Amino acid sequence: MTAGGQFFGTSLENSIVDIEDLENRQKPKKLPSSLLRSEEDVRVKIINPYLKTLGFDLDKDSFHEETIAFTIGTRQYTLDLRGRSDTIIRVHNKNLVVVEAKRYEHSLTRKDWEELRSFVYALINKDETIPRYAVLTNGHKCVIRDLHLNKWLRKIPEKKDILATFDTKILITEIERDVARKKVFTQASEEKLINIVSKTEEYLREEGYDGEKAFVEFAKILLTKINEDKRFAEGKISRFEKDVILDLEEKTNKEISEIINELFNDAKNEFSSIFNPNDRILLESRNVILKIVKIYEPYILYRLDFDLFGIVYEKFFADIFKGKTGKFFTPREIVEFMVEFADLEIGDRICDPACGSGGFLTRAYKNLRAQVSDLVAGGEDLESHDLIRFIEDQCIIGNDIDVHLVTLTKLNMVIHGDGWNNIYRSDVFQIDNSPLTDWHGSIDVILTNPPFSLPISGDKLKDYRFGRGKEEAISDLLFVERCYRLLRLGGRLLIVLPSGWTNNPDDQYFRDYLYEHWIEIATISLPEGVFKPFGGSGAKTVILYLKKPLNQNDKQGDVLKINISHVGYDHRSKHYKKIPWDDLNKVLQLDEFVKFKQKLYLEREKDRRYRELRKRLIKYAK
Repeated sequence: MTAGGQFFGTSLENSIVDIEDLENRQKPKKLPSSLLRSEEDVRVKIINPYLKTLGFDLDKDSFHEETIAFTIGTRQYTLDLRGRSDTIIRVHNKNLVVVEAKRYEHSLTRKDWEELRSFVYALINKDETIPRYAVLTNGHKCVIRDLHLNKWLRKIPEKKDILATFDTKILITEIERDVARKKVFTQASEEKLINIVSKTEEYLREEGYDGEKAFVEFAKILLTKINEDKRFAEGKISRFEKDVILDLEEKTNKEISEIINELFNDAKNEFSSIFNPNDRILLESRNVILKIVKIYEPYILYRLDFDLFGIVYEKFFADIFKGKTGKFFTPREIVEFMVEFADLEIGDRICDPACGSGGFLTRAYKNLRAQVSDLVAGGEDLESHDLIRFIEDQCIIGNDIDVHLVTLTKLNMVIHGDGWNNIYRSDVFQIDNSPLTDWHGSIDVILTNPPFSLPISGDKLKDYRFGRGKEEAISDLLFVERCYRLLRLGGRLLIVLPSGWTNNPDDQYFRDYLYEHWIEIATISLPEGVFKPFGGSGAKTVILYLKKPLNQNDKQGDVLKINISHVGYDHRSKHYKKIPWDDLNKVLQLDEFVKFKQKLYLEREKDRRYRELRKRLIKYAK
C-alpha cells in the first residue's frame, strides 16, 4: 500500500467504507446490481431512501437542479448539472450536505473525490460558508468527509446531529469562492474546452499559423493564461480578460499585441526555461487576440483536472506525427489505470522516457500531490510544502526527442501545478552524453507508451544487447533495455507494447530475455483498436508490468494475466465516445493485485531510503 494508503490511515483509499459497515444505526437497503444500471438509479433507489431514514425530508430539505447560476467577478455563468447525479441537502436555506452518486460497478477513485470537492466548494452559501459534508458513493461503497473539521467519517450525519452543530462555520474568501467556481465550471465544461482548443487553432490558421507554427503560438498564449490563473488563485487580478486588456489599452495607449506580450514576459519569468527570454507572441491581430482571450475567460486552467494537453497534442500534431513516428496520444483511461496499477508512494522517482504530451507524468504528479494533501494538516499552504517541493524537484523525470513535445510536457506539468524541472529533450536510445544516463539505476517506476516498432540504426546500437553487430534494430526491444538501465533494483516498468511480443512464435527471443532479466507481475491484454479513436491503428496491444529483481532471491511468482474487453470508451469507433463499461477499474479490486501491493509495501519497508522517508512523513500524519 502507498504512504497515503495503509501506512497512514488517513487517505482516500483507507477511508472508503462498505455501506454495510457504516456506523449509522440503520443501514442502506441493499439491491441487486441488475437494478442499478446508472448513477441516477443509485441516487434514486439507494441514496435518497437512505437519507430519509436519517431524518431528511427530501421534499423540503433537498434540491436537484439541472443548472446553477453564479457570478464570477462581474460576469454571470450557468453551470449545467445534467451530467451529474447529486442530492444536495439544505437546512435553513443553507447547503450543508452534498451526496454524489456513481454507477454501481464504478470503483471510487481519487479523481472522483477531487471533482466532488471542487463542486462542493462552488456551492457557496450566502453567508460565504461552504457545505459541511461531502459524500461519494456507488451504492455499495462510500466516502464521507467533514469539510469543516477536515476529516474522514464512517457514518453519514443524521439531520438531528446536523441541527445540533448548525452554528459551526467555515468561511472562505471571495477569491477562494471564485477560484472554486471557475474550477468546477471548467470540469463541467470539458467538451467546451475541447471545442475552444479547436476554435483557437481555427483563429490561428486564419492568421497564417498552422502545424508547428500554430502550436508554438498557442503554447505561448496558453502559458500566459496559466500564469494569470495562478495569479488569480493567489488573490491577484487576472489580466487575461477582455475588459481588463481593453482598459489597459485605453490607459497605456499601447497596442493589444504589446500588452499580451507584457503578460507573456511575466509568465516566462514565473516559469523560466520553458521559453527563451527573447521569445515573443508573434500574433499581432488585435481582433484575434481579444477573441482568444474572451473564449478562455470563464475557465481556470491552473491545476486542471484533465489532460487538456492530450487534446492539444492531437489537434496540433495529428499531421506531423501520425503514421510517421508511431506516436499516438495515450487515452486518459489507460493512463489513469496504469498510474493506479503502479501503486505509487511518496518518494518514488517516476519516469517516462518517451513522454509525448506528459500524460503519465502529470497523472503521477497529481497522485503524489494528493497523498501529500492527505498527510498535511488542514489549512497548511500546500504550494510551499517541503514534500511538494521534494516531489517536484526529485520525483518526476521525463524525456522526448521532439522539442515541441518537451515544451508541451512542461506546460502540462505547469498546468497541473509544477514538476517540470527534470523534463529533457534527447534521443532515448543515445547513452553517451544523455541527461537520462544520469538517472541510471535510480528510477523506481517507469510509466510509458513508447512509439511502436520503429527501425533504429547508427552507432548507438553498440550499447544494446538487441543492437550489437546489427545495422538496424526494432525500437521496442531497445526501449525495454534502456528502461532496465534506468530502474533501480526492485524498480518497476509499466509499458504498452504490441501484443505480438508476448505471443508471436518468432519473437520467443524477446520473451527469453524477459524471463532472464525481469520478473513479470502482470500482462493486461487490451482490446483491438484502443488507439483507433486517437488516430492510431487497430493493432492489439498489451500492458506489461515488469519488475527488475531486487536481489538473487527475488524470483518469478504467479503472473496476473487478464483480458480486457471494455476500456470506458468505444474502441471500435474512429472518434472518441465514452461508454459506461470499463473493465480496467475491476482489475484494481482483484485479490491478486491487493496481495501484490501488500508484498510491495513490505519490500519498501526493507529499503533504507523508504524507511527514512517514512519516518520523515510520520510527523505530517493527521
